[in-house]
Amino acid sequence: MDITLTPVSSQSHTVLKNLFQLYMYDMSAFTALPLTEEGCFSVPDHVLAPYDDALHHWAYFIYADNELAGFAMLRRYPEDMSCLDMDQFFIINRFRGSNVGKAAFKQLVAQHQGSWQIRVLLKNTLAHYFWQSVVRDLVGEAYQRSEEKDRDLIKTFIRFSYEESGSRLPASVAAE
Repeated sequence: MDITLTPVSSQSHTVLKNLFQLYMYDMSAFTALPLTEEGCFSVPDHVLAPYDDALHHWAYFIYADNELAGFAMLRRYPEDMSCLDMDQFFIINRFRGSNVGKAAFKQLVAQHQGSWQIRVLLKNTLAHYFWQSVVRDLVGEAYQRSEEKDRDLIKTFIRFSYEESGSRLPASVAAE
């Protein structure tokens, strides 16, 4: 399966907002996200707005064989601008377990090398398994894990550095 990352443009921001509803549905299993009277989740403007054109924010659509499979939202962490923060990452159910997420994240890290962190809700055991697996594939045991307060929640933080010497991963790679 050919996996590609495509930057989210201002013209495709509505698609990101629609996909974000699916992401919030998944996250509602772990947090108290209420529905609006229209039956949607309320996405505060400050969540997606920086990904329109702000510095230090990057949003990508993830495609599997040219089919939309999810998104990745990366930023410089506001509390430590030297750190790349995996703000939001989402793969639709149909592509989970097929290495689409792993292949997409590896491309993301190859394009944005440096110090990274991933924040995971404590109750989200599938996300813990996924992130630990993909980070180990990238850096072996050269990462740190800790539980810390992130705004009003305790989360698991996974931190690692990635600097690739020599050639970079291609813009598209196959899922294993």
